[in-house]
Amino acid sequence: MALVSYTPNERQLTLLEFIIVRGAVAREDIVASLPAYAQGSAISIQRKIERDLDYLRGCGYPIATDSANRYFYDRNAPLLANVNALDVGLLRSVLTEVRTRGPLFNAASTGLSKLLASSPAQIEETKYLQANIPAGDSALFLARAIQHHRRVQFDYQSSHHEGVRIYLLEPVALEEQYDVYFVSGPASATGQWSWRTFRTTRIVQGTLRVVGNAEQDRTALPDRSYFSYSDVVLEIRPGCAAPLVSRGRHMNGNEYLYREVNRNALFEALATYGADVQLLAPIEAVKDWRARLAHLRSLGGGRG
Repeated sequence: MALVSYTPNERQLTLLEFIIVRGAVAREDIVASLPAYAQGSAISIQRKIERDLDYLRGCGYPIATDSANRYFYDRNAPLLANVNALDVGLLRSVLTEVRTRGPLFNAASTGLSKLLASSPAQIEETKYLQANIPAGDSALFLARAIQHHRRVQFDYQSSHHEGVRIYLLEPVALEEQYDVYFVSGPASATGQWSWRTFRTTRIVQGTLRVVGNAEQDRTALPDRSYFSYSDVVLEIRPGCAAPLVSRGRHMNGNEYLYREVNRNALFEALATYGADVQLLAPIEAVKDWRARLAHLRSLGGGRG
């Protein structure tokens, strides 16, 4: 049987997808699961993996290692990317050049096809597609503050009728949700520090500034993002919810583990699959899901 040939980009993108989906992987997991790394001596395979990881990091993907020397995708890393315009011809070429088929190709094909289908660049005269940039002019400033461990100060307009308050913040995570940037970290308005998340569009323009180095203890940080849950366990009825099954790690019986799941994506999946998928853990996610169901029932006048 002839060996399958992989281009460097196919191999690197497959490695990236594998790390994101699995959560944390050892080098042995990569060799055992990805055919592109099954050929050659142990030393040559190791060098190939490290070269591909270096390439992905150079492209801006925050792949880090944990205390067990496993690779994982660090979603809290401060990353900046220039995405003012994307060459639509390049996007089309991605779909035509990938020769091997599988979950990665299907995901890329679906996503890029949707992007192209909704773009005015389908018009023959148009050659570039303008990418959507989440709102929040202070995001670049905050990303640099995270990178250099700085404390910042700003005036913040609360959504509740509290007026404008002055906050000190030691930013740790910058996230995007529904096309808006949010920043999280230890914060204080009264001298008492606690973990808070701020909507960057509510930071009063012109008030954001660095006031010193970050000093708060980071060892007691929350173990999950404001917008996601860690170590989610789902019970999935056999033969159902194939997309969820493919992204999870099988535990025992019909249970699957997911290292990190976006809150809204999780709730959408639970609503979509109904009784075929049950949320078992973590407990805070179960409580939030029950609270959301109770709220939906209340909107219907308590019926159902």
